[in-house]
Amino acid sequence: MQLVETQEVDSGLTQEEYLGGKNFPDLFRKFFLSAPSALVVLGADDAFFPNTACRNLLIETVGPASQAWRQWLAAAMARMAVHGRWQDVVAGSVDGRPEVEITVGPEVSVEGHRVLTLRRMGATESRSEDLAETVSTLYHELRTPLTSMKSSLNLVCTGETGPLNEDQEHFLGMTMRNIERLDRLVGDLLDTSRAAAGSLVLNLVQGDLAPILNETLHFHAEAARSAGLEFRTQDIAHELPVSVDQDKVVQMLANVVGNAIKFTPSGGWVQIETLDGPEPESFTIVVRDNGPGMDEQALSQAFEPFKRVHDEGRCRVPGAGLGLHITRGLARAHGGDLLLESVEGRGTTVRIILPRWLEPG
Repeated sequence: MQLVETQEVDSGLTQEEYLGGKNFPDLFRKFFLSAPSALVVLGADDAFFPNTACRNLLIETVGPASQAWRQWLAAAMARMAVHGRWQDVVAGSVDGRPEVEITVGPEVSVEGHRVLTLRRMGATESRSEDLAETVSTLYHELRTPLTSMKSSLNLVCTGETGPLNEDQEHFLGMTMRNIERLDRLVGDLLDTSRAAAGSLVLNLVQGDLAPILNETLHFHAEAARSAGLEFRTQDIAHELPVSVDQDKVVQMLANVVGNAIKFTPSGGWVQIETLDGPEPESFTIVVRDNGPGMDEQALSQAFEPFKRVHDEGRCRVPGAGLGLHITRGLARAHGGDLLLESVEGRGTTVRIILPRWLEPG
């Protein structure tokens, strides 16, 4: 293995130059080099280049000599290849050094590069914090180009740069919606990673939540009607005095109702109601549908991030498989929870349970 260092290197290249020469996107290079998680890019030519967080972990685990890193990593890769798996736990080369879990990701370039993730064993809390920092880094790297694209597209879409024909308006509108979707997705990931690390800051507002819920549902009612669904909202409380993060509650409701609308076939129904919660001074938002439902195996995997539990051959619905994972994280950040019930062929019920009164923490 040939080590590519950050400054003076065996190959005469910096990490930035090596990654650029291998046609990695600018965003990947910036994210990789600044990520707080320990990452290694492993080349098909046996070159490997750790980011700063990984160098620090290798120094702590193996020692300061880069030659020892080569041998240690090569041995780990060889052992994983023999066993036919992509994850292994490797002990430090010196007594008392921590064990490290190495996970090998899929190929990320046509040249066969892979990204390895290294993590100290038993560092669960640190792992959550690292994830929050990693997603935060990605979020801020994405936010600047996304904002620039939205501003430029908005000028074109509003006719500031000249008149548009019908086809141009259609495709530019589609592009704008996808940029906004990406912006929401990365923001959702940031929220859920911070919630997992216990660092999500809630903006608590005391007031009547009912008008805000009704406004949100009014927005989704049109989407349901366009999908050929009956949209039932008659059981929403007329008044719902609470102290919660209203934006996050709207986000949770939008995720769950959006899922119900997407997965329920035309001719079906989606129903939303608010109830008293199972605990004193709590309330529940219930979203039911008579869509395809889930079997026990799918139900057990429904909260896993990026997991699509429906058969994509029969149910071609776009999405990243993050809605329930994110919503449960936000509910738990409030001190509540999300419960899921489903029967294959008979529909799904989602309960968002939240405390009525949260005190600023």
